[in-house]
Amino acid sequence: ARCRAVARPVPQAEEVTIREKRPLPADADETMVKIYGILSEIPIHVDEIAAQTQKNPAEVLTALSELEIMGFVSANAGRRFSIS
Repeated sequence: ARCRAVARPVPQAEEVTIREKRPLPADADETMVKIYGILSEIPIHVDEIAAQTQKNPAEVLTALSELEIMGFVSANAGRRFSIS
Protein backbone atom coordinates (compact mmCIF):
# COMPACT_ATOMS: atom_id res chain seq x y z
CA ALA A 1 0.00 0.00 0.00
CA ARG A 2 1.27 3.44 -0.92
CA CYS A 3 1.01 6.37 1.42
CA ARG A 4 -0.24 9.66 0.00
CA ALA A 5 0.23 12.99 1.67
CA VAL A 6 -2.85 15.17 1.75
CA ALA A 7 -2.27 18.89 1.26
CA ARG A 8 -4.44 21.19 3.33
CA PRO A 9 -4.92 24.86 2.52
CA VAL A 10 -3.19 27.36 4.77
CA PRO A 11 -5.72 29.61 6.54
CA GLN A 12 -5.80 33.16 5.27
CA ALA A 13 -5.31 36.05 7.70
CA GLU A 14 -9.03 36.83 7.77
CA GLU A 15 -9.75 33.21 8.74
CA VAL A 16 -7.51 33.26 11.82
CA THR A 17 -9.34 34.24 14.97
CA ILE A 18 -7.31 36.27 17.44
CA ARG A 19 -8.64 36.40 20.97
CA GLU A 20 -8.68 39.76 22.68
CA LYS A 21 -6.78 40.01 25.92
CA ARG A 22 -8.81 40.40 29.07
CA PRO A 23 -7.86 43.44 31.16
CA LEU A 24 -5.59 42.72 34.13
CA PRO A 25 -6.83 43.51 37.63
CA ALA A 26 -6.09 47.02 38.93
CA ASP A 27 -3.65 45.61 41.53
CA ALA A 28 -1.39 43.95 38.89
CA ASP A 29 2.19 45.17 39.33
CA GLU A 30 4.37 46.82 36.66
CA THR A 31 6.19 43.58 35.80
CA MET A 32 2.93 41.69 35.24
CA VAL A 33 1.61 44.50 33.03
CA LYS A 34 4.80 44.56 30.92
CA ILE A 35 4.85 40.78 30.51
CA TYR A 36 1.16 40.50 29.69
CA GLY A 37 1.57 43.30 27.15
CA ILE A 38 4.03 41.32 25.03
CA LEU A 39 2.27 37.95 25.25
CA SER A 40 -0.05 36.64 22.56
CA GLU A 41 -1.58 33.30 21.59
CA ILE A 42 1.81 32.30 20.16
CA PRO A 43 3.96 30.83 22.96
CA ILE A 44 7.17 32.74 23.73
CA HIS A 45 10.18 31.49 25.72
CA VAL A 46 10.76 32.90 29.19
CA ASP A 47 14.24 34.16 28.19
CA GLU A 48 12.74 36.16 25.31
CA ILE A 49 10.14 37.62 27.68
CA ALA A 50 12.96 38.58 30.08
CA ALA A 51 14.93 40.23 27.26
CA GLN A 52 11.93 42.18 25.95
CA THR A 53 10.90 43.38 29.42
CA GLN A 54 14.47 43.94 30.63
CA LYS A 55 13.71 41.90 33.75
CA ASN A 56 15.68 38.98 35.13
CA PRO A 57 14.30 35.48 34.37
CA ALA A 58 13.51 34.73 38.03
CA GLU A 59 11.37 37.87 38.30
CA VAL A 60 9.67 37.01 34.99
CA LEU A 61 8.90 33.45 36.12
CA THR A 62 7.43 34.73 39.38
CA ALA A 63 5.13 37.14 37.53
CA LEU A 64 4.20 34.48 34.95
CA SER A 65 3.30 32.05 37.76
CA GLU A 66 1.02 34.65 39.32
CA LEU A 67 -0.58 35.41 35.95
CA GLU A 68 -1.06 31.68 35.37
CA ILE A 69 -2.73 31.20 38.75
CA MET A 70 -5.05 34.14 37.94
CA GLY A 71 -5.95 32.48 34.61
CA PHE A 72 -4.40 35.06 32.26
CA VAL A 73 -1.41 33.01 31.06
CA SER A 74 -0.84 29.41 30.01
CA ALA A 75 2.44 27.55 30.45
CA ASN A 76 3.48 25.53 27.39
CA ALA A 77 6.22 22.97 26.75
CA GLY A 78 9.79 24.23 26.84
CA ARG A 79 9.27 27.16 29.27
CA ARG A 80 7.09 28.97 26.74
CA PHE A 81 4.10 31.06 27.76
CA SER A 82 1.03 32.46 26.00
CA ILE A 83 -2.22 34.20 26.89
CA SER A 84 -5.03 31.92 28.10
